[in-house]
Amino acid sequence: MILYDDSNKDKAEAFFRDLCKYVIDEGGSITGEHGVGIQKRELAIRQIEVHNGRTLLELMKGIKSVFDKKGIMNPYKQVV
Repeated sequence: MILYDDSNKDKAEAFFRDLCKYVIDEGGSITGEHGVGIQKRELAIRQIEVHNGRTLLELMKGIKSVFDKKGIMNPYKQVV
């Protein structure tokens, strides 16, 4: 958790992104038991690509498409 006042929101968000990138580059994970959420979506993609390569991301998309043929599950959280 990063605590900040509203006057430093941009700095706090930049720090959060930098911290997550550092964690990924060091072999760690930015995900947890409650999932990723919209805030970390792009960072989670980076984590998958850095640790496992693009192939794993494509496999995950393929699995989702089996269960969600019409793309209606979490439509605003689609991974590009």
